[in-house]
Amino acid sequence: MHDHRVLRGLACAFSLLLACTDKGGDTTDETATDAQTSDSETGAPVAGCECAEGDPCSVELCETAWYLEDEDTGGDSPELELDLTCALEALRDRKAGHISWHYRTGDDQYDQYGRFEMFGDGTARYHESNPGGSCPSIVDALTVVTLKDPSVFADCLTESSTGSRFSCLRAATQDRQSTCVAGKTACDDG
Repeated sequence: MHDHRVLRGLACAFSLLLACTDKGGDTTDETATDAQTSDSETGAPVAGCECAEGDPCSVELCETAWYLEDEDTGGDSPELELDLTCALEALRDRKAGHISWHYRTGDDQYDQYGRFEMFGDGTARYHESNPGGSCPSIVDALTVVTLKDPSVFADCLTESSTGSRFSCLRAATQDRQSTCVAGKTACDDG
């Protein structure tokens, strides 16, 4: 039984290593799908840290909502409105599946993305990364979160400002339940 735990631990470490490599290009749809941590005492996977291909949480519900903060456009575009409406409705309706967002400043000083793999019960596996800027992610954070109440997203859908609606999407989490992979940036000590 002890050998089984060691092998499972090595398999988890290997899948974490694979999930944290090959960061080039557009990584919005890349997630650490196989990454999961184990309870240090029991060796059991942390609940909610898995969303395998073919699971309801892995189905794409909406196109990625991009928000480019730029002096000329102000970040507003008809395409963004459609993606935001779809994502906010999915959060409001507690759908199972995934939605993503990507925020970038026009001068690329800030670049961040997030992905909610929702289980349909008000919880989600949340993947967040900051690949650009002065403190880029070395290891992307992967957590299990409780989403805000559906009424919050219903209110967000009535907002007239694109920036406010996008902020609702980015700030959809209420609480963090557990950490699957602890994030690390280039500015972290150690």
